[in-house]
Amino acid sequence: MGDEEIKDLNISDGGSYPLHEAVKRGDIELVADLIKNGADVNDRNQDGTTALMLAARFGQIDIVDLLIKNKANVNLKDNNGSNALIFVAFNGKLDIVKMLIAAGVILNELSRPGDFSSVFASQRALVFAAQNGHSDIVGLLIKNGVDVNGRSKNGLTALMTAARNNHLETVKLLVESGADVNFKSTNGTTALINAVQGGYLEVVKFLIEKGADVNAENEYHSSALTIAHNNHYDLIEELLLKAGAKNNK
Repeated sequence: MGDEEIKDLNISDGGSYPLHEAVKRGDIELVADLIKNGADVNDRNQDGTTALMLAARFGQIDIVDLLIKNKANVNLKDNNGSNALIFVAFNGKLDIVKMLIAAGVILNELSRPGDFSSVFASQRALVFAAQNGHSDIVGLLIKNGVDVNGRSKNGLTALMTAARNNHLETVKLLVESGADVNFKSTNGTTALINAVQGGYLEVVKFLIEKGADVNAENEYHSSALTIAHNNHYDLIEELLLKAGAKNNK
C-alpha cells in the first residue's frame, strides 16, 4: 500500500471509512493492511457503525477475530444503541457470539435505549436470537448469565418472540431454562396468545402442558380462546377448551 492510499485512513468520505469499506468487501488482507498502517478500528461511520459491527453483521468470522485482536471495542453502540452482539445474535453466527463473549461484551444490553417506536426497539441479544430460532445462541447466552426472563421496554420476553415465530425447539429450551410461561407484555400479551395468533398448534400444546394460563387476556380483552375462535383455528380451540379455557364469546 502506497503513501497516497493510506494517508487519509481515519478521514471519513461520505460517512464511511476505508476500513469499513474493506470489511464490507470481506477483504481481510486489506483490513489487515489498513490496520497495520494506522486505521482506527473503532472509528464510526455516520450511523455510528464500527468495522466490528459490520463484520459481525456479515458473519465474517476471520475479520471479527482480527479486529478484536487489534483492540476493537466490543461494547460500542451505533446510533440506535445496537452493539456487535445484537447484530450477530439476530443473524445467528454462534462462533462470533463466542468471540464477543470471550472479548468481554456486556450482556443484557438494550438495543435501542430511549427509542421505543418499534416493537423490537429495545430487545436484547437473547430476544433477537429467540425471535429467529437460533437455539444454539439462546443456550449460550443463558449459560453466560443472560436473564431468561429479561424483557424489552414493551415487556416482550424471548419466550414470547419465539412463540410468535413458531420456533418450538427454542420455546422448549427457554421454558426448560426457567422462562415464565405466563409473563405478560405491556399490552397483556403472553407467549400462549402469541402462539395462538399464529395458529401454531404444537407450540400451543407445549405451553399448555407447561402451565400457560389459558384464560389470560390482553389489553383488548381477547383471550387465546377468543383469538382461536375468531381465526377458525378449530384444533387449537378444542385444545384450549379441554385445558379449561372459559368461553366468553
